[in-house]
Amino acid sequence: MIKNFEQLKEMLKAMPVKRKVAVVPAQDEHTLEAISHAYRDGMVEPVLIGAEPKIREILAQIGTDADKMTIIHVEDPTEAIQKAADMARDGEVDCIMKGKTETGALMKVLVNRERGIRKNDTMSLLAFMESPNYHKVFAITDVGLLTSFQRSEESSYPECSRSIPCIRRRTAKGSYPCSSRKSKS
Repeated sequence: MIKNFEQLKEMLKAMPVKRKVAVVPAQDEHTLEAISHAYRDGMVEPVLIGAEPKIREILAQIGTDADKMTIIHVEDPTEAIQKAADMARDGEVDCIMKGKTETGALMKVLVNRERGIRKNDTMSLLAFMESPNYHKVFAITDVGLLTSFQRSEESSYPECSRSIPCIRRRTAKGSYPCSSRKSKS
């Protein structure tokens, strides 16, 4: 059981192979600060995709050596996102981190059936949270990606266990996806 983010960070640092994280578009100060910290802490290997001159300028401003990171110059933000999707689909990177773009623009590329990263009809988003009011790190799923879960989709989740509590948004029709939940309509 992972009790806090510090424990999670230690687990990531101890991994013999660092996960490659594609940051797209990477020319965003806050995003570059975050990925630079994770890189300096030995948790990830960044692959920065976007406007290279701007990326290098921001890295210099925040005191990060750009020559120690992989930077792929793609000027157009949509093309940069597509490059990250191609790399993820081809196994060149392990995950994608959102940079200076709207979530909708990122997701439009990622969920594209022909050139995106989806492997089946259902994609899921998972966010890990830490709270002083709960004894361990917990995850919230599908807060923005899968907002209208239909009972027919339940078979897409064979790993779903009724033995663990889950919190999900009701669908527009008022039904809950888990049969253990009762409709409140």
